[in-house]
Amino acid sequence: MEILRSSTNICAGEIWLKTNDGTRLILRGKAFHGKAIKKFYKEDYVVDIVGKGVGLAGNVWKTESICLWENIKDSSDCVRQKGVEVASLNSAIGIPILYNDEFMGCMLLLSKHPKEVLSNMQYFLKDLGKEMGAVVKHRITEDEYHNFFDISPDPFCIIGFDSRIKKVNNALVTALGYKQEDVVGATYDQFIHTDDLGIIAENITALMQNLSAEGVEVRMLTAQKEEKWFVWSGTVKEDEKLILAVAKDITENKLARIALKSAYERLQYAQSIAKLGYFRRDIDSDTQQWTEQVYKIFGYSPKNFVPTFENVKNCLHPDDQHIMEGDPILNMIPGKLYSFDHRILTPTGKIKWVHEEIQVKLNDQGERSHIEGTIQDITESKEFEQQLILSNERFRLAMLASNEMIWEIDHKKNIMIRGNAEESDMESTNIEPFDKDNSWFKMVHPDDMDGVLHSLYNALGDKEKDSWEHEYRIVLEDGSVAYLVDRCYILRDKLGTPVRSVGSVMDITNSRQQLEKIKKHNKTLREIAWLQSHVVRAPLARIMGLIHLYKECDGGDLSVEELFELISTSAHELDEVIHKISDKTNKIKDKEALNTSDR
Repeated sequence: MEILRSSTNICAGEIWLKTNDGTRLILRGKAFHGKAIKKFYKEDYVVDIVGKGVGLAGNVWKTESICLWENIKDSSDCVRQKGVEVASLNSAIGIPILYNDEFMGCMLLLSKHPKEVLSNMQYFLKDLGKEMGAVVKHRITEDEYHNFFDISPDPFCIIGFDSRIKKVNNALVTALGYKQEDVVGATYDQFIHTDDLGIIAENITALMQNLSAEGVEVRMLTAQKEEKWFVWSGTVKEDEKLILAVAKDITENKLARIALKSAYERLQYAQSIAKLGYFRRDIDSDTQQWTEQVYKIFGYSPKNFVPTFENVKNCLHPDDQHIMEGDPILNMIPGKLYSFDHRILTPTGKIKWVHEEIQVKLNDQGERSHIEGTIQDITESKEFEQQLILSNERFRLAMLASNEMIWEIDHKKNIMIRGNAEESDMESTNIEPFDKDNSWFKMVHPDDMDGVLHSLYNALGDKEKDSWEHEYRIVLEDGSVAYLVDRCYILRDKLGTPVRSVGSVMDITNSRQQLEKIKKHNKTLREIAWLQSHVVRAPLARIMGLIHLYKECDGGDLSVEELFELISTSAHELDEVIHKISDKTNKIKDKEALNTSDR
């Protein structure tokens, strides 16, 4: 209006638009110049709302065509005659504003000049109303959504076909932690998680092609680069080249659903690993409700098996079907947990062991409502249990058959099992707690006790060690001392904690005694060798020296009698040494003969 006013002979220009309810026209904007025209818009003369066919604007609405007036102060169509007279206005032209042939409002141009002046303008103004229609429609659309945007707690935005955000409400910028100026004018993809850009693009394409496009869940990035979940829906305004989008912040709900799904998947995974399933049956129903894992345990699927009472009973091993005779649930105490093991037969004829836990539940009225329980495939543990029993029996027999005492420690149960090598009775095994007060450790020689325990516990505590060996003494009932070599292998779990130790004890008393005898013999032999090498050598050397003195020096200063006396003395000394050696040798022979007779 200001451009038209300043470039033509128009004194005032007005924009009239329909109200939201479409029943009236309201003055939405104006442009004028001059003191006289200013009086025209004084409060006393103002008329800013009219109905269809009322006033100049109302008549343009009525005819939906260009209208031209002269001497408007005398025209019956003019409702502001007094103001027109004060402002000395003479003529007026009205141009309808149309959008797709829809009347949206009109422009009124007022002039002091004759009608012909405005008549000459209508040729270039006739298409202006249509051209302004799209702009006005766009502005009206913005105005319509403006208040709705601001009062809505949900995020809203208007996006152009150029992907740029034209308008956002406070709810969206608050949710993302941005300012209005940071968002308006930016492309929408700057705020969408990279992995979800394709989803948004597909949704917008569907909207543009007028295809059904339901709300789409996407992640948006906040100013702090945090992820938030939104559900976006939109509609396209083709003529305005706009997309009106509304969202719902579902972050809390989405995270809860993700956590719930994750928990459910972990539960399913845990049940799968544990081979554990859940079942339920209403008291007045004949059919159970099974989880997926129960079907897997029984070897069926929901498509080929209905878990009725009779069908379930037929799945039990013939020898175990008695547990379902007469529907034992009827005799169960509500709230009490019942558990039992039994066998089932799969469709392929495979026998499985299962463990069931079941209880009866009451409703709010205290009446029996339903039963629920769990069933677990324990086939492997049952087979392992049987193998363990067999293995333990073999181990027990091995302990009884061995010449050595075989022992075992179960570290989880903290018990020690010992086989008695000296007994032939099949029951000659001892089971007692593994501690220093058990009967075996009490037999350990007091001087060796601390060393044995320290050595054993150090080996058990060292995760790198898989064996142990120690030599010690025990005190027998008759007070004699026995020498033993004790050794074992240590079985550990993945964490290195001892699970089981298996070992044997060998009596080395005889070998130890033989070793002591050998040590004593060696000592005697060393003494004999010393006598031979040292004690025998002295008198023999003297005799040889006296003979040399007699032969070579005629006896020196000694007489023959003196020489023979000295030789005789040395000979007697040599004889005594030889007797000592003979005695020691005979003692060794006597001991060997005694040991031979003892054996």
